[in-house]
Amino acid sequence: MTYKTRIPVAVRVVIFLIIYIAMIVFVYGYTDLLERPLLLLWPLVAVVDVVRFLISIAHWSNETITNGIGAVLLVYFAVSMVRFLLGRVRLVNLLGIALGLIFIYAAAPKILEVENFARDIRNYRILPAWSYNLLALWLPWIELVAGLCLIFNVWKKGGIIVIMGLLVVFLAAVISAVIRGLDIDCGCFGNTARELARAHRIGMQKIFENLAMFVIAILLLLPSKHRKPLHH
Repeated sequence: MTYKTRIPVAVRVVIFLIIYIAMIVFVYGYTDLLERPLLLLWPLVAVVDVVRFLISIAHWSNETITNGIGAVLLVYFAVSMVRFLLGRVRLVNLLGIALGLIFIYAAAPKILEVENFARDIRNYRILPAWSYNLLALWLPWIELVAGLCLIFNVWKKGGIIVIMGLLVVFLAAVISAVIRGLDIDCGCFGNTARELARAHRIGMQKIFENLAMFVIAILLLLPSKHRKPLHH
């Protein structure tokens, strides 16, 4: 069962391009995109990365698994974007998929490298020392389950509410770090993903990103009107 969007084709194309560029800027930042315009081909490269991941999965390493998961999720989102462009996915559902995938990808490297994530939490200098390991152990799994709820539409409302709660906590931590002038990584994507997510330093961009994700979560909670299923 799918839902046909009523958004005109021209508008869908514009939205597609905006989300496409926003996705790349989210990962690499504005500077890298301007300096390396070939990053616009990133989703195509992800297909190659998926193949490489499947070939090298026997050579288990945190970096291999993290990059492989990221590539698979990116290909999945690229397919969803194409379906949106064809009018087979509603915009709010596409944004929900993006939000779920972000949380899944954020969770994966932190689950693989608990000690490094505990250090990232410590770098914020907010919480007592006894909480570092506890949060490092449990927070990534909460992110993972919440993201999966959005992707598979199981306990979706609960997953959205959990994500909203996490985003409030993240926003408070980031704003506090910015006010205190801390120059640290946000810790959003662990160590193995940092080469890919160099844009994720503490700063105003992180505040805007978290606010944008919070707005998306609110939109996902709003009741959908006039949603007519198409049976194939």
